[in-house]
Amino acid sequence: MFWFRRKRLSGSYHDFSASQINVTASNDGGQTFGPSVDVLAQNGMAETQSFCNTVPSGIEVDPETGEVYVKWITADPVANTTQGCNITQIESFHQVWIAHSPPANANTLTVWDAHLVFDGNIGRTWQTNTDRIFATLAVDDSQLAGVPGNIYSVFTDNLVAPGVNDIWFTRSSDRGNSWARPVKVNHDKGTHFFPWIAAGTTGRVDFIWLSTPDLSPSDAALSPWTAIFGQTTNGTSGTPSFSQTRAPRTRSCTLAASAPTASFAVFQAAIATWRIRFLSQSIVAAALPWFGRIKAVSSMARHISPMDVSSQGNLLWRERNVTLAAKARPVLRPNNGEDQMRY
Repeated sequence: MFWFRRKRLSGSYHDFSASQINVTASNDGGQTFGPSVDVLAQNGMAETQSFCNTVPSGIEVDPETGEVYVKWITADPVANTTQGCNITQIESFHQVWIAHSPPANANTLTVWDAHLVFDGNIGRTWQTNTDRIFATLAVDDSQLAGVPGNIYSVFTDNLVAPGVNDIWFTRSSDRGNSWARPVKVNHDKGTHFFPWIAAGTTGRVDFIWLSTPDLSPSDAALSPWTAIFGQTTNGTSGTPSFSQTRAPRTRSCTLAASAPTASFAVFQAAIATWRIRFLSQSIVAAALPWFGRIKAVSSMARHISPMDVSSQGNLLWRERNVTLAAKARPVLRPNNGEDQMRY
């Protein structure tokens, strides 16, 4: 995954052997790249806990400072090494990690400090698992040059009970060094998979995920999946509140729980068909990065305009049958007119 801002381009990936997290950077808009930097090799505890089994979960750049954040999930050293590492990925990915780096230097090198965001197994008698693909992160905009924003981490996890998968939200205001206790985002019961988020100004975060009322979705159950949009405007609060709305449906759609192509169909129907306006001036189309269908996504709503929120906090839909890019209205912000793009 790549993040682009003002000619600075950062990309993250993992190898398929030791499963290290690597980041490469460009300071000239992608014309040239510096060496790939092994994030885990710079952080002994993170490397030990993540050895041979990671799922990359996004890379973000602070819009005001240029600092870089990369996220991944993993299990633990015992599970990783005894259950087949990333060859099988059958482990319970109960640890969430984020690493932070100052902006790439003149030689395009990044220097990383890694921090444990959350370990769902602590204090529980069952295995928790954030690998309901994928975990995701975002950084909001302080709108003050040189002042860092807040970092948000979102993931699916079965923290309430075994087999009950909800969307969980946590944030950090100190460059990822410490994290708030995760809080549940979704209001409804059932199964919730595939979260993705985008952040706007301070405390504003938009969400998208897939939901079904079935607690054990399967082909046999013919589980119905729906795209859900959520939002918080007080994400930095100790008790953030969340609004959510179900995507309008004009056709019936029954999916297999494990079919990513079917998941894409739901998102495509929910996002690409309707023009959705989001208050925080960020977009939810970033929910499809792993399919490569949306090659460039702007967090300033170049492709989807902001969504209105009523005085009661209900999300209001503009159910016009327009495509994702059609008649998109730019939202101007003080960044010299330059977009932040994710590929």
